[in-house]
Amino acid sequence: MEALNEKIRVGFITFGDHREDMWQNVFARLTVPLHEKAIVILKELPLELVAVEEVARTRGQINDAVDYLKGQNVDVLVAHTPCWTS
Repeated sequence: MEALNEKIRVGFITFGDHREDMWQNVFARLTVPLHEKAIVILKELPLELVAVEEVARTRGQINDAVDYLKGQNVDVLVAHTPCWTS
């Protein structure tokens, strides 16, 4: 951060279960609402939120999300794991 009065840039990512059957039958209905709620709450705080909009479940999705957050030069990373994830 260049100045103390600048908002801190917070990167946010939610991880989910990579197994398609478990995701569809169990974890999606638990994880997605928590992911969306966390984004709403974080947006209310005095910070600049850089959120990955979709839950990252596969290695490719996770790598893409991390690359995106790296490119955004976030100061802090919040890794949200509201359900089983490998």
